[in-house]
Amino acid sequence: MQRSWESREKGGRPTRLVFPLLLIVVGILFLLNNLGIVPWSVWIALARLWPVLLILLGVDLLLGRRAGVLAAAITGIVLVAVIAVAIGMTIKDAGATRARPVESGSVRVPVDGATSGEITLRFPAGRLNVGALPTKGDALLQAETSMPAPVRLSRQSTVRGGVAQVVLAANDGSSFGPFIPPRWPFNQSASSSAITWDVQLAPQIPLTLRADVGAGQSDFDLTNLMVQQLTINNGAGQTTIHFPTSAGQMIADVHAGAGQLVMIVPADVGAYIHTSQGGVVNVHVPSDRFQSVSDGYQTTNYSTAANRVDMTLHLGVGSVDVQ
Repeated sequence: MQRSWESREKGGRPTRLVFPLLLIVVGILFLLNNLGIVPWSVWIALARLWPVLLILLGVDLLLGRRAGVLAAAITGIVLVAVIAVAIGMTIKDAGATRARPVESGSVRVPVDGATSGEITLRFPAGRLNVGALPTKGDALLQAETSMPAPVRLSRQSTVRGGVAQVVLAANDGSSFGPFIPPRWPFNQSASSSAITWDVQLAPQIPLTLRADVGAGQSDFDLTNLMVQQLTINNGAGQTTIHFPTSAGQMIADVHAGAGQLVMIVPADVGAYIHTSQGGVVNVHVPSDRFQSVSDGYQTTNYSTAANRVDMTLHLGVGSVDVQ
C-alpha cells in the first residue's frame, strides 16, 4: 500500500500545515532581527503586504484538507517570496530615508504645579527610549528627537485639576494628522523607521504612561520612576521594560502583535503576570522567584511585597523573557 505523505489528525483528517509553516518563517525572521542581519523595520514592509495572508487562508481552505503537502509547498514559496520582497522594500526605503534630511529637536514640558501626570507617546517606528530625568526639578518631561523629513513632532500639553496631560506624536505632514500606531503597523511610512526618541520623565511625580508603538526597538527604563499605570501597544519589534523599584502598586497592560518582550522585575518587587490565551508565545520565568498559577505566574513574595506590579499580557507571536 502506498504510504501517504500527508500528515493526519485523529479520525483521518489532514493536519493543517499552513499555520506551522507560518510560525517557522516568523521565527526565522525574528532570529535574523536579533542577530542584526535584518532590521526590525522589515515588519513595516511586511505590514504593507498583509493581503497575502488572505491568499494563504484561501489556499489553506481550498487545498488544506485534500492536499496538505501541496498547500504547504505553495505556502512556503509564497512566504519566502513575501519575505524577499519585504527585505527588498526595506533596503530601498532605507536608501530613500538616508537621502532625506534628518532634523533633531528637543521638547521640554514643565511641571507647572501638577501633582501627577498622564503621558501618551504615539511612536510610529524606529528606536524609542524612555527613562527618568537625572535629578528632581521643574520639568515633567524632556525629549530629544531625530526624525527624517517630512515627519514632525506634535505636542499637546495641559494641566487640569493638578493632572498634567501630555501627548507626543509623530506627524508626517499629511492631511491624516499624527501617526496613530495600532497593534500592527498597517499605516506606517518608509521614513518612520528612522525615527529616534529619547524621552525622560520626572522621577518624583506619580505617572500614567501609555505608549503606542508601531514597530522597532523600545526600551522603557522605569526603575526610578513612579509609574503606577502602564499601557503599551506594540505592533512588532523588541520591547524591554525595567519595572520601578518603589512605585507602590502598579498596573501594567501590554499588547504586542509579534516580537520579543523582555521584562526585568526588581528582586524586592512582587509580580503577578496574567497571560492571555490565543497567541503563540513562549514565556520564560526564573523558577527560583516565580511559581505557576491558574492564569499565569506569580512571585513568591507577591502577597507581602511593599511594591507590586500586576501585569496582563496580550500577545500574538513571539517570546517573553522575565528576569
